[in-house]
Amino acid sequence: MQERLAAGERIVRAEVGYVTRTGETRRALATAQVLELDEEPCLLTHIVDVTERHAQERALAEREAQLRAIFDAAAEGIVVQDGTGAITLVNASAERILGRPKDDLRGRSSENTDWSASHPDGSPFPSEAHPAMVTLRTGDPQT
Repeated sequence: MQERLAAGERIVRAEVGYVTRTGETRRALATAQVLELDEEPCLLTHIVDVTERHAQERALAEREAQLRAIFDAAAEGIVVQDGTGAITLVNASAERILGRPKDDLRGRSSENTDWSASHPDGSPFPSEAHPAMVTLRTGDPQT
């Protein structure tokens, strides 16, 4: 930080590690700003402890990796849709079951007219009656 301020930067932000009196290692986000006070330069420093945020971010990343592994390894096809019905995620099993690659499925919804679904008896399944679209419209769970 000192080098950057000495080089003329007026505001510098850096994450730094420090050790407390008790010997605990912590992380802080430090912001230093050069100000002119009565025509004399002074340094305003703001420090925020971010140790807990880092721990939460690590825990979240670990949890995400676990869920991703389950998602990827599931034998069942999993298709994730956003609030408009557009497909955002597809696992390998869904690709295999639907016979379409992820890139062909992403961004599409059950309302796309260039593909269709059918009931077990072979009769057409209207897109507006697709369980995912009904759930998005009504909020009621469907099977």
